[in-house]
Amino acid sequence: MKTDPASFSMMTMNLRFGLAKDGNNRWERRRDVVKDFLKQKKTDFIGFQEVNHFQADFLTGILKEYRHIGWYNRSHPWWQSNMIFFHKDWTCLGHRHHFISRFPDFPSKIAGSRWPRQCVAGWFEKQGTNLLMANTHFDFTEAVQAKSAVWQRIS
Repeated sequence: MKTDPASFSMMTMNLRFGLAKDGNNRWERRRDVVKDFLKQKKTDFIGFQEVNHFQADFLTGILKEYRHIGWYNRSHPWWQSNMIFFHKDWTCLGHRHHFISRFPDFPSKIAGSRWPRQCVAGWFEKQGTNLLMANTHFDFTEAVQAKSAVWQRIS
């Protein structure tokens, strides 16, 4: 983490869908590696993609010096989302979640996208420094990625 109030550090990590049938690479075998890595790497912000509800519980349990934003739907165990964890030295002034589509307030996707893609964004402040951070996870193909960038709205 940076000590200069005008600077910050960040990283991003795709956790990989925790319910995937990944054999030797399944979540249960990756979990301790993620935990050890996060203990070593202290940053102001961490953006996570493909977070299932049980992975969100795991992250909040090990990242005690952090708060988080990010919407995820506990009623569907297969649901995955994007989250932003921010060090408690920062204040979240506001945040929003939206889908990357023509209908951003509802689970939806743009044409050609395999899955509904989401964005979580937050306004943060620390000692007079303001920062907007967005965390998203675009689809697989380049054409859909380009369309996704156009549909982004951060407000």
